[in-house]
Amino acid sequence: MRRFIGTALASSLMLGVAGTAMAADLPVKAPRVAPVAAPVAYNWSGFYIGGFGGGAWLRTNRSYDVVGDHFVPGLVGINHNTSGAVAGGMIGANWQVSNFVFGLEGTGAWTSLDRSFASPFASPVGSDPVTLSDRLTSIFTATAKVGLAWDRWMLYAKGGYANVGLETSALDPIPHGASDRKRHHGWTVGGGWDFMLTQNWIIGVEYDYIRFESLLHSQALVSGGTPAAPVFYGTTINGEVHQILGRISYKFDWGGPVVARY
Repeated sequence: MRRFIGTALASSLMLGVAGTAMAADLPVKAPRVAPVAAPVAYNWSGFYIGGFGGGAWLRTNRSYDVVGDHFVPGLVGINHNTSGAVAGGMIGANWQVSNFVFGLEGTGAWTSLDRSFASPFASPVGSDPVTLSDRLTSIFTATAKVGLAWDRWMLYAKGGYANVGLETSALDPIPHGASDRKRHHGWTVGGGWDFMLTQNWIIGVEYDYIRFESLLHSQALVSGGTPAAPVFYGTTINGEVHQILGRISYKFDWGGPVVARY
C-alpha cells in the first residue's frame, strides 16, 4: 500500500513539472498598444484671397522742364518724402513640394500718401512760391513667391512687376492751377512671415520695396478754365515706396494634409 501511494505521488509530481514546462513554451500574446498616427504637417497648397493694411513711405525725385515763364528749367534732384496708410486686397495660389512653397500673387492697394510743398523757387509773376503736390493713389503688383515652410510657419521672398498711380499738381498765386495723372511702371521685391491659425486661415507680416520709372507730368496752367499760355507746368518724376503690411487670408485647399518631413 505504501508503495502504491509513493508511486502515485511521484507520478503527480512529474505530470505537474511537465505541465509547467509546456506552459512556459507557449507563446505569450503581447499587450495591445494603440497605433501612433504619423505626424501631419499643415498644407500650404491652394488658392487664397485676403486683405492687408499698414504703413507706407513715399520718396519722389523731381526735375523740372518748362515752356514759358513760370519755372526755372533744368532744376534737378529735388526730393520729397511723405508717409501714410495703405490698404488693399490680394489673390494668389501656392504649391507645396516637400518643405518648399512656390506661388503667384496679385495685389491692389489704395493709399493716403499725399504731400503739398512750396516749390524751391518763387513764381516770377507773383509774390508767393508755387505750391506743388504729389499724391500716390494706388499700387498694383504681380509677383512670384518662393518660401520655406515648417509646420504652421512659412518664411518667403517675393518679386515682380509693380504699377503705381501718381497725381501731381501745381498752384500759383494768380491763381493758375494744373494737375496731371500718370500710371508709372516699376518693379518690387519683398518678403514676409506667415502663420497658419488653422488649415485655412493664415495671418502674416510683410515688407515691400517698390521702385517706379520716370515720367513727365505736364499741363498748361489755367485760370477759370482758360489756358494761361505760354505758362506751363512740367516735372519729370520717379520714386520709391517702402511699406510694412499686416495680412490675413483664407486658403481654399486643393489637396489633403501632407506627411511631415521636418
